[in-house]
Amino acid sequence: MFKYFNKYLVTLTLVACALNSLVFLIEPLITSKIFDLTSLNNHQDTLSFLGYGLTLYVVLYSVMFIANLLINHIMTIGCGRIRLRLYQNLILNHREMNHDKKISMLTQDVEYYLWNHISPSILLVSHVSNVLLLSAYLLSKNMLIGLIFIACAFVFLVVQHVIGQKAEQKGSELAVARQKLLGLLSDVVAGRSTLTQNQALFASLKQVKKQSEHYESSRQGFEIFRSFFTLLAHLMLFISQFLPIFLGLALTLLGVKLRTTDLIAMFIAATRLEQPLKNIVDDIFRLNGAKAIAKHFETLLEQPIPKYQSHAMTGDPFECLDGHHLAKSFAGRTLFSDLSFHFEKGKKYLIKGPSGSGKSTLFKLILQEMSPDEGTLDMVLAGGQTTDNYHHRIGLIAQSPYLFNDSIRYNLTLGEAFSDELLLEKLEQVGLTDEFDDILNYQIVNNGENISGGQKTRLEIARSLIRQKDVLLADEVTAPLDVNNAKTIRQLLFSLPVTVIEIAHHIDDTFIYDGDIDLS
Repeated sequence: MFKYFNKYLVTLTLVACALNSLVFLIEPLITSKIFDLTSLNNHQDTLSFLGYGLTLYVVLYSVMFIANLLINHIMTIGCGRIRLRLYQNLILNHREMNHDKKISMLTQDVEYYLWNHISPSILLVSHVSNVLLLSAYLLSKNMLIGLIFIACAFVFLVVQHVIGQKAEQKGSELAVARQKLLGLLSDVVAGRSTLTQNQALFASLKQVKKQSEHYESSRQGFEIFRSFFTLLAHLMLFISQFLPIFLGLALTLLGVKLRTTDLIAMFIAATRLEQPLKNIVDDIFRLNGAKAIAKHFETLLEQPIPKYQSHAMTGDPFECLDGHHLAKSFAGRTLFSDLSFHFEKGKKYLIKGPSGSGKSTLFKLILQEMSPDEGTLDMVLAGGQTTDNYHHRIGLIAQSPYLFNDSIRYNLTLGEAFSDELLLEKLEQVGLTDEFDDILNYQIVNNGENISGGQKTRLEIARSLIRQKDVLLADEVTAPLDVNNAKTIRQLLFSLPVTVIEIAHHIDDTFIYDGDIDLS
């Protein structure tokens, strides 16, 4: 996990967190200093005490400030790196994972992971340091009485934890009772006409009354328990704060050497011991709660990130795409077998067949999003060279292209560096420049709801043309369009100087393909 953080900064932060624990000793040290002063009869003693206190506060709180800055800094950098790696992994790998799950992981889950696993891992060191330093201070004053203070603080913590669990249990019971009442009320309100028609409205109101009384009884019980638990928690302060002082005074009467000044300073230090103990329990609780998601995220983080090629602007000229004896099955059902084809440069091909015959699966094989059960796919380049790594040279024209809430310029470049001249050239090629004023700066709204379906498809085609794709896969691109727009899009596809492979159910007989594959 911490490999994504700067090791030097992490070490420095942990040291600063440990030094930050000294803040907890300010009050005990000031108290001891006050009682150590025999008198304040001159300005020098007064100014010396002022300088001691000012130095203590400025130095120790400055250390705390630096520690907080370092924690924030390494969390910002480290969490940014983790978030970016998770983003790359989920986008470039795991294509089978649905979009909603990926979005949930990259927003809600990653925040939960960062603040309930990584943050407590760092803060736990600070809180343990707080406890160790305060414990060392107590023991340095007097070993026996220091142990009593520490033991009583732990007893207080255990009782607080038990009280918290009981309160959570009672709260859950109240929530269940409330949910049942709300569910019943919802049914009665929504089903009023049915209840009235069947003369059951009065009986249902009696049921509502009974459930409402049960809920109010549960709520009253919860409030009583909460008040009792609050009383018990405050009474426990007697054990954690007063009892050690009493035992300390009793032990001094039995001959244990301890100044009253030290006992008071130990009392103040012991009251500060309770909070870091609570923080440790909270850190461990958060770490345990995030254990499952942390294990899942760390598995994702360990996975290698595949190399990504942005676009196919370079490379040997394309000649053809060949499939040799391809076979693919799902759940024991054969979609196709011994399928071979030869798609030449610049020609237009049709893939047809009924729904479920494997047309979209064939596209996924060509896009290299999945592998065939049998056979091979190769791209043949100029000079007869072949390559099986060609997915970056294939463009997909989807039936419903996704458009971002940004300008047409961004929707074409997608953040990559392309000149406006090239963008306008390709927009002219797909016939869009005359349909918009200041086309590159035109703002797309809500996935293109402010432009037509045909315009969306032509923008998608322009995206591929800008990146000089050798092969375009058109997946039912005319299905959602009216007759005129469908004809415009098909004319455009046939006019392009690239290989086009189209899936289509409805074919205009005026368009003659160079070849077809029938998966019926």
